[in-house]
Amino acid sequence: MAVTRAAVMAGPPFPEAREVIPTAYSQIGWIENRGNLVEAVGSEREAVMGLDIEEIQLNLRPGVRTYLEMHSAIAPTADKALKAEITRMALLIQQRVERSGEEGVKINPLRSAPNISDLMPLLTRKWHSQRGLCPLCQGHIPVGTKNRMLQPSADRIDSANGAYDDANVQITHLSCNLAKNKYGIDEFAEWLDVIRSQDDDEDEPSNFC
Repeated sequence: MAVTRAAVMAGPPFPEAREVIPTAYSQIGWIENRGNLVEAVGSEREAVMGLDIEEIQLNLRPGVRTYLEMHSAIAPTADKALKAEITRMALLIQQRVERSGEEGVKINPLRSAPNISDLMPLLTRKWHSQRGLCPLCQGHIPVGTKNRMLQPSADRIDSANGAYDDANVQITHLSCNLAKNKYGIDEFAEWLDVIRSQDDDEDEPSNFC
């Protein structure tokens, strides 16, 4: 088991063991306790737990950081609907990568992505950094919706870049992703401006009786 958090006693000055846990401290010298641990119990345990400590920053190995991110992404306390959407997007990315380069009616473009254990933390980080908003339209992305146009979709920011990595992935509405990829970001942005201008016009009071 990896140590992921650590702390040191606040000080100086540092508290003396014989003052904080006098009973347990006196038992350390007993013959039967040599080489063993002596447990502080009762009020002495409470005294130890009440001491001031300062957390220290650990330089975790990359493998440990990856595990912690993966654990956080699939933690039982995480929103079940969000976890399901993250898993769905990660599996879809893996399928696209596996099919890349295959010949069919057209040759699938080459794509690359981290393994599934790295993809899920990556997508989870993106979701939280975006605060659940679509970067393309700035609208809220509902989780667990039955409307496929609104469901979360992993979008490559630069479609010419086949990599699903931290620098090239964002989570958008499926409809925004498809529209951007089919018509290009410029035409998508122009269409979005028109839609928003119509919404603004509807909010303005009418001059007609």
